[in-house]
Amino acid sequence: MGSSYVDLGKAEVALQYFERARMVGESEGERALVAVALGDLGNAYANLGDTRQALDYCEQSLAIAREIGNRRMKGTALGNLGNACRNLGDVRRAIGYYEQCLEIARKIRD
Repeated sequence: MGSSYVDLGKAEVALQYFERARMVGESEGERALVAVALGDLGNAYANLGDTRQALDYCEQSLAIAREIGNRRMKGTALGNLGNACRNLGDVRRAIGYYEQCLEIARKIRD
């Protein structure tokens, strides 16, 4: 539901849904849900122009993806981090994240 609000240009509303999903994931011990919600929070903050907050959430999402060993989720988080770094003007760092994302995508044939 939150993603639909982002698509409608209502990222502020989407934040509420993503935060709720993160809290449910935490209360249920569902680390994958927490990682997805953190990534979604990062993307929503990026849409709001708060790139530093987006970067923080994306880094948290990546840490969980690594912890649980989910390669697809790790690739998504790396791509999101690349976008955040690009938006901050840190092109070299963005390229590094994009290269890691591409490597994973090739390995899992995504």
